[in-house]
Amino acid sequence: MHLNSRIQMEPGEILLHVSNVGSQTGTISNAHVYGTVTDTAPEVLQPCTTGRTLIPRTGNLSIGNFTGNDVVMGDDWGYQGTFTGNVVGDFESLTGDWSGTYGYLGCDYFDAGVGGYVEDFDIYYGTASGTWSSTGDWFGDLYNRSISQTAGQIQSGYEINDASLLVPVKMEAYWLDNQDNRLGKIHEWTVQSQGSDDHLVIQAGRAYSRPAGAAGILVVGDESQGHMESNESNNERTTDIKPFLIAQSIEQSADNENVSVLVETLNLLIADPVDVELFWTDAEGNRIGAAAPKQSIVPGVNRFTTVDFAASEMSLNRPADAAGLIAVVDDGNHYPEVNQEDNQVTLPLQAVITATSLQRPSPQSVVMRVDVDHLIAGETITSELYWTDSVGNPMLLAATKTITVGNDTTIDVMFSGNDFVAGRPVGGAGLLAIVDSDAAFAEADETDNEVFLALPGALTNLSASYSSFTQRVSILLNTQNLLAFEEIPLRLEWSNESEESLALAAEVSVIVGASGVINVELEPFELVNSRPFGATRLRVIADPGGGFGITLPPPFFFPVHPDLIAQSLAISDDFSTIQFHFQTENVLPTELVSIGLYWVDQSGTYLSQAGFTRVPAGGSQVSKEVVFDFAAMLETVPVGATNIAAWVDSEQRFLETLENNNRLAIPLPPAELSAVSPVDPDGTLGDPEPLSGAPGYEILVDWIIRNAGPGPAHPTEHSVHWSTDAVLDDSDSVITTFATDSIAAGAEQVVSDAALMIPEGTALGDYYLLVSVDHQDRVAETDEENNLIAVPVRLTDTSPYTNPVDAFDVNGDGMTTARDALDIINELLFRHASRGSDGRIYFRVLPVLDCDVNGDLRISALDALNVVNEIALRRRETNEAGEAERLEPGNAVAVDRIHRQSHDEDDDEDLQWYLEPSGIQ
Repeated sequence: MHLNSRIQMEPGEILLHVSNVGSQTGTISNAHVYGTVTDTAPEVLQPCTTGRTLIPRTGNLSIGNFTGNDVVMGDDWGYQGTFTGNVVGDFESLTGDWSGTYGYLGCDYFDAGVGGYVEDFDIYYGTASGTWSSTGDWFGDLYNRSISQTAGQIQSGYEINDASLLVPVKMEAYWLDNQDNRLGKIHEWTVQSQGSDDHLVIQAGRAYSRPAGAAGILVVGDESQGHMESNESNNERTTDIKPFLIAQSIEQSADNENVSVLVETLNLLIADPVDVELFWTDAEGNRIGAAAPKQSIVPGVNRFTTVDFAASEMSLNRPADAAGLIAVVDDGNHYPEVNQEDNQVTLPLQAVITATSLQRPSPQSVVMRVDVDHLIAGETITSELYWTDSVGNPMLLAATKTITVGNDTTIDVMFSGNDFVAGRPVGGAGLLAIVDSDAAFAEADETDNEVFLALPGALTNLSASYSSFTQRVSILLNTQNLLAFEEIPLRLEWSNESEESLALAAEVSVIVGASGVINVELEPFELVNSRPFGATRLRVIADPGGGFGITLPPPFFFPVHPDLIAQSLAISDDFSTIQFHFQTENVLPTELVSIGLYWVDQSGTYLSQAGFTRVPAGGSQVSKEVVFDFAAMLETVPVGATNIAAWVDSEQRFLETLENNNRLAIPLPPAELSAVSPVDPDGTLGDPEPLSGAPGYEILVDWIIRNAGPGPAHPTEHSVHWSTDAVLDDSDSVITTFATDSIAAGAEQVVSDAALMIPEGTALGDYYLLVSVDHQDRVAETDEENNLIAVPVRLTDTSPYTNPVDAFDVNGDGMTTARDALDIINELLFRHASRGSDGRIYFRVLPVLDCDVNGDLRISALDALNVVNEIALRRRETNEAGEAERLEPGNAVAVDRIHRQSHDEDDDEDLQWYLEPSGIQ
């Protein structure tokens, strides 16, 4: 199958396809020739039907300069066949036999392989053979007449001498290297019209990619020789496109913001790019690093192009030994130039950095002036500032600062407080500034990078004072040649009148400030230590450690004479607190003032401390109150205390001009203590009956200690004496002592169950228990004469708790029965629950009945057994006599009977009895 049969032809035309032309392998397709076709049955068309049609085809074909075989021919009806034969003569005619199949291209047929109809496939109906011949002329030449460059564009000119080319001629353009080797196709197009024409191979707006090394352009027509020509040698044209690239100049702008490179270009195509690069160089011109990103320009029709490298685009980390810049055009040798020696240009750019001055225009800052040249805006310079001694030798790094180069050649570098990393060292008397301290720039002269400023400091006119009104310490100090941010240490010391240092008062650091005059006020809380005893002055020392090594003033002393005054002392109406007021002068508010309260006797002697505290002095000339818990103090009143005194500065830490106004004393509010009987608290029952007991036995006694005075009675002690009379003297022995707590005015305390032991061996008879109230006279009283009470006691060998008529008649009903024994048992149970089971008879816990049957001053089961035995004995005697059962009284004990008034009258399990004469029921 050949595409020839698809070409629409006019009747009488033929289409020739030739392969294996001559002895070569190849194909010449779609060759169009003129000729005549004679068809024996031109009216018969070949439909898409089955069957055979035998239609002979004859004709003549004449060609020139042609040899070959395997010729395929077809006519306008789509018939095709294969020609076999030889070229006759000098290629003027071609004869041979025609044989082949007939078919019609484009007719559908059913293909069993795919199961359906297939489009555009020849269907063969039969075969035929015959003789084919044709005569006619071959077409003329393609002439590639010119190739030229104009304004960066490449134009090709050509001619075609055939008026009716059926198939276009292909034109192609290629890149060539210096050896005319093809590097790649630029573009292709076709031509078909007869005559002369031009075509732009390279033109504006059409993209192309010029390969590296491209030195020329080739334009070739009908390179595949699809068209037979009489002359094939004029189908090609070439042109030279080697450019000229020249780096003409490089310069730095006056404002340091740009580096400009002027580039000249010749023979470049319209869209050819050119790379321009900038490098740092050393003093010998050797490249040592990129200075800026590569820029690509397209000069086009321009011969001269300026390339600007902005400082913001440059790599400003200049190498340490950089001394210049070099601009290079087409550093990658993309273009094969005639001369590459002029592709680069250099700019000397060795940095010039000079520190011209160092000044202190004000206490706030130090300014270094720097002149720069051959630097690019945005480059940075490191500068350092050092503290030095008086001759400029560096001692300590003071500050580091980075300078950024701008548009000016003069730069002022200011070092202020925030820049300093270290204060003035001991002996520091100047500053040394060094520019390009890290030697980042290769300068021709490094000796002018330093500048010195003498800065010997001095402190003068030191003074200080204390204001009792503002309560602040004010310090005034003048400075010279000090920076505003420098700190001066100050030390305050307590001293005495002889100006001897006693203790540290405060340590502070003060900032010099913008004016150079230090005026500082210290709050009281800034004093770290309390005033020692004897301190009346404060001493101020500037720079006590001599750290600055500068001229220092002598220490300054100023008085702070204290004065403390006791103003008032009073006890509250309810005797709960005691208030003390005092006032201070020239005492710092934070200083602690000691306040002591003391018990004082009638002679004014301080007996002991009643209370103590320390309080801040507070404001001067302002009364300050201190409150003590007076009720708690009453627990510790010593013997003989009649007054209480308050003493401000009781620790005597302040040396005052006047010391006799520090104390105040007031009398203690008097009490009036006395002892009364709980049975007869008002003394309306007359003289009591004597208590009965026996030697060696214990009796329990109650007293009421009453305070009838206007003031409270603090805790005190009372004594109980055994006496033969109602008068207390040295012959009376102390049986016991007991204490009472504080007793408010008009109040009383009950002393219950005072256990008193009657001394062993005491003779029978009448005695007294003497109760001496506040026997040590610890309580100040309005009346000391009522502090003694006498209680009569009678010692006997008979029990007062035995029935004197009939000892076995416990309940006094005139009979001796089992009820009497039961009453003893009940008494024992009660006694066990309330006091114990020892059976003894106590004054307060009296038996309800006459339970002491055997008279041993004890109540026990033996007394109940005696009753039971007596009942049994009497019954036996009565029964033996045959008399009626009547129990007669046994032996009687003639003693006064203790009559019970109340067993537990107030229902508080506190049994109380009082002595009552015999016979009162």
